[in-house]
Amino acid sequence: SASSKTALGLAQLLSAQRRGGRRVIGLTSVGNAAFVRGTGYYDDVVTYDSLSALPADTQAVLVDFAGNGALLAGVHRQLGDRLAYSCRVGITQRVLLTR
Repeated sequence: SASSKTALGLAQLLSAQRRGGRRVIGLTSVGNAAFVRGTGYYDDVVTYDSLSALPADTQAVLVDFAGNGALLAGVHRQLGDRLAYSCRVGITQRVLLTR
């Protein structure tokens, strides 16, 4: 959820502290992609339905702000051993469970 306020704060910090050629990639919905690109904080923006567009040749660190378990699992499958670290920070996508 690269468009969440917390994600934008981290992306702004990372974009200001670029070191060693590291890239910041925002993962977001199709509806928020233009907004996220427009912030200028991300080197690239990938939409939830395009996980195959994630870089295939580099190590990655994932900071999850959305809390969508299926999406998180998809990112883990896509990145595999290239995922050096993964953590959850927030939950912007809530799922209502009822009986």
